Amino acid sequence: MSRAILNRFFIYFIVCILFIVIFGILILMGKRLIKHEQAPPYSAEWIKKHENALNTVVKSLIGVISVVMIIYCIIPSIMDLPSIINKDYKVIRGRVVTQALTKDAKTQSVKIQNDMTGKVVHVQFYYRNYIHRGDVLEVWYLPYTRMGTLISIVKTDNPW
Repeated sequence: MSRAILNRFFIYFIVCILFIVIFGILILMGKRLIKHEQAPPYSAEWIKKHENALNTVVKSLIGVISVVMIIYCIIPSIMDLPSIINKDYKVIRGRVVTQALTKDAKTQSVKIQNDMTGKVVHVQFYYRNYIHRGDVLEVWYLPYTRMGTLISIVKTDNPW
């Protein structure tokens, strides 16, 4: 597995944990996240009147975001740790079925269909050039977060 993917994995994991811990502490301590004293003068009176409701809404949103982060970020990351420690990565060899353009020009997000089994796997990996539908890829990836490393690519002229 490439160093860049492992670094991205750990940054992803640490950012999620920090978000949950920092906002969890603030919420448990009963801190006001929205304060009328810090509001612009034209809205301070309205915020002062609705401050409790606004804080409740903001804390509820942070709670929902935290639960989603635990389910979709933290748990898969923890489940991938044994694979990283043992260097036991999954391998998929097959054709690109769909690809998604990402904000980062270096990151590819594709669905690969194994030619032998028909299994389709969604993975993300670093690759600077464009990948076309029908290209044949071999990717090592982590089974739960689906972050991977491109091992080989065979470009095809005839996407299916």
